[in-house]
Amino acid sequence: QLILRGDYENATAILGIFKQHKTEGVESDAEKRAVINEAFTSFAGEISPLLVNDLKSGVETRQLSAMKIVILLEDTMSGVLTQLIKEADDYRTRRIASSMLKNIGRHAIKKFFDSIDLSISTETLKRLIDVFDEFLPFDYSGKLIELLDYPEISVKKAVLRQLAKTAMSAEPKILSQIKAAVTGLLKDKDIAQNAVHLAAEMKITEALPGMISMLGSAPVPVQEEICVAMSVFRNPQAVPALVKILKVKRSFFGGSSAASDTVRVRAAWALRYF
Repeated sequence: QLILRGDYENATAILGIFKQHKTEGVESDAEKRAVINEAFTSFAGEISPLLVNDLKSGVETRQLSAMKIVILLEDTMSGVLTQLIKEADDYRTRRIASSMLKNIGRHAIKKFFDSIDLSISTETLKRLIDVFDEFLPFDYSGKLIELLDYPEISVKKAVLRQLAKTAMSAEPKILSQIKAAVTGLLKDKDIAQNAVHLAAEMKITEALPGMISMLGSAPVPVQEEICVAMSVFRNPQAVPALVKILKVKRSFFGGSSAASDTVRVRAAWALRYF
């Protein structure tokens, strides 16, 4: 009732007293502690919609008051925070909710990522992916690789950006999985250009043969990106393909380039690094 009336001050004070009795140092009776814990869990479920509303309100006083309740209720609030991250339009609110969820512990983070799948709407997924890095160093690369199957291009691009962030601190086994996923995306016409860029950024040598084979046949923007990538790898295997791009096909009607001028310029620029 106090929260319904917006009286967060008294609600917080009462919850604070109850919370003290959840600890063995204050309440020695295990049965009483169990009852209090049960009451907290039940209460969290009842007030979740109210808290989500206030946290999404954009009114700072209401948001701060609701956050105090969330902090008091701790791990019983993981569902509220997950819902808030999924629904809040405000980036700062989602960031704060993510940080609070992270502070609850690994079990809450795991539950959060387990709740995300390919059935979620595009806008919701973009909101979620936008704050994934708040949970580092927790490894969520498996979820990212799963989300690469999402049909929307903007989501795939967002996932790739997050993969780049996770790769920076990933263990060798996880890093191998990320590299394999990025290499596989070279065949995805929708994000091949982004995949080439990331492969170069991460220096994924396993992606080199695939990229070289795409020179001369992939869409022009992808070929341009591959040429730039070759200047990063500086692997001699790329030289014949780059030289081939510069050659001009001769015909009865005069010279005509085998590749677009923009690709040829980038190929020439890349060869300067060999």
